[in-house]
Amino acid sequence: MGFNLGGLGDLIGKIQGGSNAGGTGGGLGGLSELLNKLPMGELLQKLPLEQLLNSDFVKQHTPFGSVAEMLQKFGVGGSDPNALQSVPPQELDEKVKANTQFGSMQELLQKGLEFMQNRQGK
Repeated sequence: MGFNLGGLGDLIGKIQGGSNAGGTGGGLGGLSELLNKLPMGELLQKLPLEQLLNSDFVKQHTPFGSVAEMLQKFGVGGSDPNALQSVPPQELDEKVKANTQFGSMQELLQKGLEFMQNRQGK
């Protein structure tokens, strides 16, 4: 409700086998699977980084006040998915590990997606 997911809902539905159980356990499993199957660039095209890592999530789970601040610290400079993709994955993981409680960018995105799903379900 309120988010234009640009086709992400359809992808989630396909991963979950078309069923919409409504329970957060199945939904989170499907979201995790989605995150693992999609390349980061494709995921970020479906769901902008500012939605995936909204300000509430970033403030609660990182020392940053916004995604833009976090990316600036990482040396990416903006929230353009193409700019984020220009950083080698291992370098991005190192920056995430050094500046957040997460071990990789994949883990950070996964937790952001779970956070968003939990908030939409309430």
